[in-house]
This record gives sequence, C-alpha cells and structure tokens, in this order.
Amino acid sequence: MRNELQWGISRARSRGWRIVEPKPNELQIDLDGARALRQYGMQFSILRRAGLAKGWMEHIKESKKRGHVHVIIRMPKRINNRERVLLQAVLGSDIKREAFNYVRVVKRNKYPIVLFEKEKRDKKR
Repeated sequence: MRNELQWGISRARSRGWRIVEPKPNELQIDLDGARALRQYGMQFSILRRAGLAKGWMEHIKESKKRGHVHVIIRMPKRINNRERVLLQAVLGSDIKREAFNYVRVVKRNKYPIVLFEKEKRDKKR
C-alpha cells in the first residue's frame, strides 16, 4: 500500500507535473467531466443553502485532462485535513483520489493532499 500511496507523486514528478498542496484555508476539488461538474454544483448548493459556504471563493482551472477541471475554494478560515477530505468528497471530488487522500492523512504522510498540474511552458514569440 505504501508504494501505491506514493505512486501518484512519483508519476507526477516523472511527467514534469507540479505538485500543488492546498493552503490551510483551501479545498482542491478534482472533477472528471461534465457530470461531475453538475454534481458539484448541486452539492455546493446544499452547503450554501445551509449557510456553510459563507465567504467561500471559487476558482475553476482546467485539469491536465481535457474536459476535467480543478475547483479551488478559498474559505475564510483554516480547516484540518480530515475536514478538507470530507468536504472535497461531499462536493464530488474524484472519489478514488479522496480515498487515497484520507489514507495519507490518517497515516500522516508528508504530502497528504495534493493536485497535479502540468507545468506551464513559456511561449516563444
């Protein structure tokens, strides 16, 4: 299991992807396609109507895979990693990713929660 937990990080490094850790007040939602994006909207609406998303700021970025997106949510307060994984899963983030995140949090892994992004290359003129 240890190798499997580190596999994603090793793979990302070998492909030249950036490893992006969340700030203490951020969620990183990994949405794989249009259906996941719709589900995210419905789930976010539930939290908003309950008053739990007050002050949350969303930023949507393209993922490394076409049709997939990453949503970064900045919150007005810090959260712990267990709550972060819970909220990410509730909001529809890739369930396999969140299972690995949770295991890494419980096992106190050096990088418990990460997103992988392609390095931006400078365009030559």
